[in-house]
Amino acid sequence: MEEEVRHGNQHFTYEVVDLRDERDRLAGSVLLIRDISPWQQAEDALLRWTVELEVANQQLAQISAITGMTLATS
Repeated sequence: MEEEVRHGNQHFTYEVVDLRDERDRLAGSVLLIRDISPWQQAEDALLRWTVELEVANQQLAQISAITGMTLATS
């Protein structure tokens, strides 16, 4: 199972993977740690832009309702 943790401004995932021998007996484990900070930053930016676009669309709808005009889209 993969878990996500945050340390300061950095975001990581970690996962423990069991290593098994040819008889499927536990031979060891490996801890995998990934720095996902760039992906998290991109996700945060996308969320901000989505909110800004929703606000702009609401404002455009209000202007359109007041003026009775719509914008042509291609």
